[in-house]
Amino acid sequence: FVEIVKKINKNKMGLFESETMVGSFCGRQKQERGRNMADETLTDREETFCRWCESGMTAKQAAEAAGYTKKGYEKQLLQKEKIQKRLQHSMRQQTQENKIAPREEILAFLTETMRGGEEEADIKTRMRAAELLGRRNGVFTTEGETQCRVIIVDDIGKGKAAT
Repeated sequence: FVEIVKKINKNKMGLFESETMVGSFCGRQKQERGRNMADETLTDREETFCRWCESGMTAKQAAEAAGYTKKGYEKQLLQKEKIQKRLQHSMRQQTQENKIAPREEILAFLTETMRGGEEEADIKTRMRAAELLGRRNGVFTTEGETQCRVIIVDDIGKGKAAT
């Protein structure tokens, strides 16, 4: 603020010009303060509130579980920028984790499909699911038989011509 006053005195600004300069300076300070508050870490209660929201509770239930007693305070919590950022970050993380099905989920799906499951699959689909499960479990190999690859290299004729 002292710097602004020095500029005003140095440039011999009028009343209107000086008020505009001071107003813009104060506005910038408010914006910076708002940004800094958004970067602050969450309190323990706010962190608990976010965890309960992530677990599937409504905002009202999460606020009560976190220990907030004031009625309607969940709305104020959800308006805080730092809480919004935390919840958005966790939502992005959950969607990233859920993009690829884990091994157990794939096996469960194939097993359910093979058995007919909730949706009636045609016999061809059920047989394919059984085949994939059988391959994975090694059902189609006999004991003592190992699966190995044979690689054939065709290098005849690349050397000297036969005489």
